[in-house]
Amino acid sequence: MKDNYFHICIASEKEVMFRTDNDYRRAFNCLALAVHDTNSVLLADAIMSNHIHFCVQTTNPGEL
Repeated sequence: MKDNYFHICIASEKEVMFRTDNDYRRAFNCLALAVHDTNSVLLADAIMSNHIHFCVQTTNPGEL
């Protein structure tokens, strides 16, 4: 059982990370693959132009 819940934020202080619809799609696809590859559970996500938040249930957040 994956008991541990984590709120993870990846940010860029001075640069826009996502500019186009394709940027947002790629970010979500990369997140989905990381969740799948680490056998985690994605509970929530929010992708904004200069940062991304997500809540996951995982045993190894470092690998995610």
